[in-house]
Amino acid sequence: MSLLVSSRSFGGLLKRYVFIQCRFCTARRENLPIREPPKKPLSGYQLFMKDILAAIVKEYPGIRLSAERMKIAASRWHASASDTKQKYMRQAESEKQRYKVEHEAFIASLSDEEFASIKEFASQKKQNRQLRKIHSKLKELEKPKGPRTAFNFYCKMKTDDKPIMDKIKEIAESWRRLPEKEKQTFLAQAEEDKRRYEEQMTDWETKMEQSGHNGILQQLHKLKSRHVEYLKSTEKKKAPNKT
Repeated sequence: MSLLVSSRSFGGLLKRYVFIQCRFCTARRENLPIREPPKKPLSGYQLFMKDILAAIVKEYPGIRLSAERMKIAASRWHASASDTKQKYMRQAESEKQRYKVEHEAFIASLSDEEFASIKEFASQKKQNRQLRKIHSKLKELEKPKGPRTAFNFYCKMKTDDKPIMDKIKEIAESWRRLPEKEKQTFLAQAEEDKRRYEEQMTDWETKMEQSGHNGILQQLHKLKSRHVEYLKSTEKKKAPNKT
């Protein structure tokens, strides 16, 4: 199996998974069968940080960076007396027991449809994390950038590489009305960029195989296959039942 096929559409695959992150919020807005589960308990350290950060903001109004405030809070945790730490550890244990009871009650109250929806969301979120990890690794291994479309080249010409979000609808409509003869210039650029990408990918894959890194692309192919199966199952759910 050529790894070129499995890696070519990685960018699009990752972008689709970004939308899955909003699935839970969308479900809540549209009153779909997904309820918010109990919040996970904080650790003793997290409870301490929650209490101390507000005081640090007042004590150091000139510090704007959150990371700097976190450093100060962390140093105070390490300098705290054992009794203070034990107090927060007891609070954390109490929160842990509270969460256990609430979580079990929440699971028991779920309908089959709700349970299936939450399980599906958790599975997709896990795959999203895996994809981001692979994306980071591919970037580290200098994977060639994917080929651009004719519309990409048209947008570049219209905006001179400036942000296009404010004009995207206008540009899309302009592209739609563009005569086929005028589109040929951009289609030719896209075809040339596709050849560039395929040549670079062939060289890159050979380099990856020789250096023992081809496993990361095989892992991506496996995740992509799972995603295709997920899309198929989603389409089946959307399809109207025949009566």
